[in-house]
Amino acid sequence: MAYDIYLHNRSAQCLAELSSAKERAVIKLCCNARVFTFEQGKKIQQAFSELFLDEQKRFIEYLNLDGIHERP
Repeated sequence: MAYDIYLHNRSAQCLAELSSAKERAVIKLCCNARVFTFEQGKKIQQAFSELFLDEQKRFIEYLNLDGIHERP
């Protein structure tokens, strides 16, 4: 999918890799926050990791919905 390629390219700018649902959610947050550097990506990643685990889980589930077959 073109969107997966886009996320992969953005993850190369902001994060080390894009291999899990959590990392996919974090990179989507980076996209929404218009983050383009590794340093800024680390700040988003750090803020995400400081959330309670149930909050992280809800973010991960919500941000990984495809909007077609799965909707909030």
